[in-house]
Amino acid sequence: MPRHTVTQGECLLGIALRHGFQDWKRIYEHPENAELRRIRPHPHVLHPGDVLFIPERQAKELGASTGKTHVFKVKQPMRELCLTLKDAAGKPLANEPYTLEWGAEFIEGATDGEGLLQEQLPLRLDSVRLTVGERGYELRLATLNPVEHTGDKGVSGIQARLRNLGFEPGSIDGVLSERTRQALCAFEALHGLPVTGEPAGRTLEKLVQAHGC
Repeated sequence: MPRHTVTQGECLLGIALRHGFQDWKRIYEHPENAELRRIRPHPHVLHPGDVLFIPERQAKELGASTGKTHVFKVKQPMRELCLTLKDAAGKPLANEPYTLEWGAEFIEGATDGEGLLQEQLPLRLDSVRLTVGERGYELRLATLNPVEHTGDKGVSGIQARLRNLGFEPGSIDGVLSERTRQALCAFEALHGLPVTGEPAGRTLEKLVQAHGC
């Protein structure tokens, strides 16, 4: 049976579709992927180098009359973008208008009362432009790495979460630099944790909790 090695920017849904599965759970929940589920309990946060077992596909048969033209529709695969927008003081940006743009296409909406933004985007996208008021942000999609069981000891995943939460860890390069430690210290101070600059223990738990995954 084939196995798929994850590369940066890949998500489980995209991998499933590439191998002919509409339902990513057919791959993730296969018994051969039990060890992967143990170290990746969040199925949509994979790490480059993770290996997925790909089971055999089962052919699906559809009945159709001969001598006629038939139209079969396939839904465009989508991914969900879910963000909570907050101001510099940590207050949710409630009912705030926003625009998401990619190429010539765009979506306009508004956050809910808790500052939550939820939209369905085409799976093919790897980035979108988010505009909120006078501020614009380039959002990279499907690039968040795990914080455990990785070759870089979770540092790239920690750096990405710090940046997403408004701290500046420097480059997302998997190197625990002084700048990354300073960002961790700022995060710890804000959340009332002992200031250590170490990505472990209560600091790591709180970072994942604050980020949402």
